[in-house]
Amino acid sequence: MQGGFEFDGVDIDLLGLKYVPDTKTMYPYKPTSATLEEQKFNAHDGGFLYGSTRQPKDFTLRVAFEDNRIDDGLLYDVYRVFQVGKSGRLVFKRRPWIWYYATITQINPDQILTPYSGLLTITARAYYPFGRSDAKCIDDLSIHSERLMANSGMLMIDPTHVTQTIDNSHLLTSAGTYWYLYNPGSENAHVAVEIAGDTTVKGVTIRNLTTDKEMKVRGLTKAVTTNAGKYLVVDGLNGKTVLTNGSTATQSFLYHDHGFLELVPGHPQRNIMLTVKSSTRVESSTLFEFDSSMVNKWLVDDNGYTAMITAVPESGYATVQFFGRVPDANYGGNFSLVTMNRIAIEGSGFSLSKVNFVYKPTFS
Repeated sequence: MQGGFEFDGVDIDLLGLKYVPDTKTMYPYKPTSATLEEQKFNAHDGGFLYGSTRQPKDFTLRVAFEDNRIDDGLLYDVYRVFQVGKSGRLVFKRRPWIWYYATITQINPDQILTPYSGLLTITARAYYPFGRSDAKCIDDLSIHSERLMANSGMLMIDPTHVTQTIDNSHLLTSAGTYWYLYNPGSENAHVAVEIAGDTTVKGVTIRNLTTDKEMKVRGLTKAVTTNAGKYLVVDGLNGKTVLTNGSTATQSFLYHDHGFLELVPGHPQRNIMLTVKSSTRVESSTLFEFDSSMVNKWLVDDNGYTAMITAVPESGYATVQFFGRVPDANYGGNFSLVTMNRIAIEGSGFSLSKVNFVYKPTFS
């Protein structure tokens, strides 16, 4: 049983259709092939080359009619939902936490044999070939299954953390603030960075210390952002930079010097039993061993405790820094070891009233 799927909010069950993929298409989530390609975008200094792309992902969706007379009325409903050129979210019931934004490219009714039986093949293309999720943790979803745990990096909670509140009353005026962002997907997630305030002419660099990739914004002022009720968005998914008030936007590449941000997947190692000996020390309760490669990775507990590993003096224990709540001494918990994306701002003389990172977990 392959489950079914929804397109643009319509479940095929409502149309009396059953998803019956053949052996060639029974695993529609397989990764697409990579194509290296240079694309030139406008930028502050006249342009830069942006990354590589992958080929679009094509879905061949074969469905069978179930317990319905195949007449003009039924076919009209099917063709209305799967109209060629129509775009919408494609969601498979076996992985309901992921959606692809796809466009219907073909619908083939040639296999309708009788008024009561037949097959229909629908072809959809996702020009951005990766699936995305609106959820960042299991608590965001109404499902909790072994399939979810096996096919995603989602944890019970989202461990994302920022070390300082930033708004009009709490301006960011110097380096030293860090954002720890978690991507529970299987692919790098593109980030849209929202920023407002004064960056100075020299600008500010926002760096993912985990990947050592950076982006830079310069020349942005409080007059064109904060005072005007607007903010700059540097969108890595679409390769665009816009100034927006949240409802309307204008292209503003002149403030974007270079670069976009991506978040690497968290790739959790689950079910590690640890004992918290103090606010700075955890010990292994099983055969699990710490090693130096785990420094700067995070430990996330099912009950919401989060800590960054700062050193591994011995294989049996690690020194840590807890964020948020700290458990009592000798607390025993079920932890996951994950990779976090550590984001920092570099520069001087800036005064920022908004820094925000918008992204969706991304899957092959």
